[in-house]
Amino acid sequence: MDIKNCSRLIVVSHLLPTVCRFRGKLLKSSAVSISSYEQYLAEKEERYKNTEINKCYNSKWEFTHRQSHSAMNSGIQVLKQELGADKVIHLGLPGDLETVEGQKISWNELNENTEMKESLISELYSELKQIPILIEPDTLHDYYNGYCKSVLWPLFHYILQNYTSGRKENEYWEAYKLVNQIFTKKIVEIYQPGDLVWFQDYHFFVAPSLLREAIPTCTIGLFLHTPFPTSEIFRSLSKKKDVLKGILGCNLVGFQTYSYCRHFVSNCTRILGLESTPRGVEYNGSVTAVEIFPIGIDVENLQKELTTSSILKKIASFKERYAGKKIIIGSDKLDMSKGVECKLKAYQKFLRLYPEWQNKVVLIQITSARADDDSNNTLQSEISELVARINGEFGTIEHQPLLYYQNMLDRVDYYALLSVADVALITSLRDGMNTMSYDYIVCQKDKHCPLVLSEFTGVAGSLSDALMINPWDQTGIAHSIYEALTMPKEEQIIKYKQLYKIVSSQTVQSWAKSFVTELLRNSHSYDPSVPIPLLERETIKEKYVNAKKRLIFFDYDGTLTPICKTPAAAVPSIEMLAALRTLTYDPKNVVFIISGRDQAFLDKHLGHIRNLGMSAEHGFLIKYPGGVWINLESDTDLSWKKDVEEIFNFYTERTQGSFVEQKKCAITWHYRLADPDYGTFQAKECQNHIESSVLSKYPIEILHGKKCLEVRPITVNKGEIVRQLIGAHPDCEFVLCAGDDRTDEDMFKALDESYIARENIFTTIVGPPSKKSISQWRVSEPKDLIDIMEVLAQCSSN
Repeated sequence: MDIKNCSRLIVVSHLLPTVCRFRGKLLKSSAVSISSYEQYLAEKEERYKNTEINKCYNSKWEFTHRQSHSAMNSGIQVLKQELGADKVIHLGLPGDLETVEGQKISWNELNENTEMKESLISELYSELKQIPILIEPDTLHDYYNGYCKSVLWPLFHYILQNYTSGRKENEYWEAYKLVNQIFTKKIVEIYQPGDLVWFQDYHFFVAPSLLREAIPTCTIGLFLHTPFPTSEIFRSLSKKKDVLKGILGCNLVGFQTYSYCRHFVSNCTRILGLESTPRGVEYNGSVTAVEIFPIGIDVENLQKELTTSSILKKIASFKERYAGKKIIIGSDKLDMSKGVECKLKAYQKFLRLYPEWQNKVVLIQITSARADDDSNNTLQSEISELVARINGEFGTIEHQPLLYYQNMLDRVDYYALLSVADVALITSLRDGMNTMSYDYIVCQKDKHCPLVLSEFTGVAGSLSDALMINPWDQTGIAHSIYEALTMPKEEQIIKYKQLYKIVSSQTVQSWAKSFVTELLRNSHSYDPSVPIPLLERETIKEKYVNAKKRLIFFDYDGTLTPICKTPAAAVPSIEMLAALRTLTYDPKNVVFIISGRDQAFLDKHLGHIRNLGMSAEHGFLIKYPGGVWINLESDTDLSWKKDVEEIFNFYTERTQGSFVEQKKCAITWHYRLADPDYGTFQAKECQNHIESSVLSKYPIEILHGKKCLEVRPITVNKGEIVRQLIGAHPDCEFVLCAGDDRTDEDMFKALDESYIARENIFTTIVGPPSKKSISQWRVSEPKDLIDIMEVLAQCSSN
């Protein structure tokens, strides 16, 4: 599918890819100095003639590219070139605002200067098709520094927090939801039919479901740039269900590796009890596709940049400065998950194990931290102490073995260092992808030096020719550093060619295009174009009152009672029994429960209602009002049950939490209490076993229900019972038939084929709007159906 078929693409990220600087001057009154603005234009006009990002030289704002998130922003730029700049709209926070002279612009200053704020919004959109989302600082702090960085980020990198009362986390969560709501509201304002919406990263876990509610036909994608943890880790999040349900509002969810995909699907099945398919996760009657999209870098652009004079000069300068030394390069954010401490301790171990290298090698470690983040002060202190100890133990007047730079490097310095390095050392404890390894490989096109890479990075699966290390194994890392420094040139070249092949094929261009292409392909996975309407009380009430003869059919599980983990727990509510009893007292009504349950259960819980008819085991047994149970299939061959029971028992012994339920004409294997993944796997194996060894010999069928497998005679189904009852009451003028799963579709089909006028038939499915059914009407859950029953019961009482 060609991405040019896309109407428009709305990209939503935490930050806009643009740094915004005001060209005017702020006065103490917070007013804009127009004279200084005009003076600035006169002095600096020539400077802006050559900048690509600013096209309007008379604008009040200067826009330059943001250095952070360069891979993602490069991918969005590629899509602009493919689709056209006007067809890609980018929403995000503007970040810190300042004047071109470096003076910070506060929230109050921006708010008080309407002209400044409006010019920011209008110029960003007119020049770059970017929409800034302006949020007051306290909410923004609780959203980003609070929930995003203090709750989600550590958890997704397998760092569990100390126990707290949860009060602060709840405040952060409310701010997180609020910001997601603000973004969603803006998307709804600008949305046009056919638009694709692409959310970036963990900042927007709630927004997809909010947008789905607002625009049911919207095509929504989410790409997660971080790891996704296993269910053992993720279940410690107090809002885990809300997060998963929010994500499942998407048509497509993308991850960097197969393991992250697997973890997400596992969390959905284990925590929400949902079914998974080879394509993704079934939710609300639709499938949210889950796929892998490894992100890369803009290789072509980086290669061009490496030939610029500024970088070549820096390369020459670094070579001269570190002549005779081997350079190990490390570049990480200041974060517990990056394993900087592990790296420095392993380097210390290397210098102790291989003393001959003490004056011949230097580790250049670059560590950058956010200016507004004080959460890693302890980590910074520990790293600084470790740096001092290493330099104190191994340093001399002439040589310093460890250079620690605590700031974000200029791109020129960064690429130059990667080009002259002899080893790149990455010791992340957990990392979404780590594109620094890709940058290093491209920069090493002439030197072909090795890469030492943590096995816990997202790129580890594809960069198999790197030297893999366990970041907690100091001795192992030390040996790998030595192996990298002493590796023969021939081996370096062989390994490098394989690494470069991967990096040059998994580019940011292929990432962006493949995601949008797949999003287009999945644009109809949520297809509420003809949703089943909610059952209208007044409509059914009018038909009910005017009818002289009525048939009323109810399924039991999932229809009159919610689905329970154990079948015995699904007992009827007092309200349901009262309404059901009143309906049966009306002489105009014939009321039947048509269930897959056995006769003992139905008798126990509903047998006391004198005028109620019941059918058990999907129509195998029937009990007319005031009568006794009758076997409708007395001549049916049930010899197959022994073979099926043996197979079911075989899988029960091997599947903890599963059990077999015996019925007169059917046999059911339940695995609702088993491990979700293993239970589903065993159910498929069991079904295949029965199909290959039993199904061909007998007239039976397998029904795969809600966490159960049921085998029954092929002639037994609920539709046959409904046909019999309609035939027995040719004067019927009204039918209400309610159910919730595939077995109930047989009843709906029988009614569609009947002589009764369609406007007098109320076939009703219990479930969400997206649930697929041939029924005419819908209620959301059992209690809504009970409400309808009470309305009809009131009519009968009157």
